Amino acid sequence: TEQQVDVVAVAPHPDDLEILCGGTLAKLARQGHRTAIIDLTTGEPTPRGSEEARAREAEEARRILGVPVRIN
Repeated sequence: TEQQVDVVAVAPHPDDLEILCGGTLAKLARQGHRTAIIDLTTGEPTPRGSEEARAREAEEARRILGVPVRIN
C-alpha cells in the first residue's frame, strides 16, 4: 500500500538508522512530520541473533521512535 510521508531515511541494515539518526527521526515524528525508515537488507547473516529477532527489534525501535512506517 502507498503511504505518504514527509521524511524518508534509508540505510543498508536494520539498526543503522537508530544508531545514526534515531534522535532526529524521533524529534521529527514528535513535531508532526510523517517519517519512514527503509532498511535495504534484513541484516543477515549476522553473528548475533536471528533474522526473526532482528525484525522484532526493528519493529520495537520503530514504535519507540514514533516512526509510523518501516519497510524492509
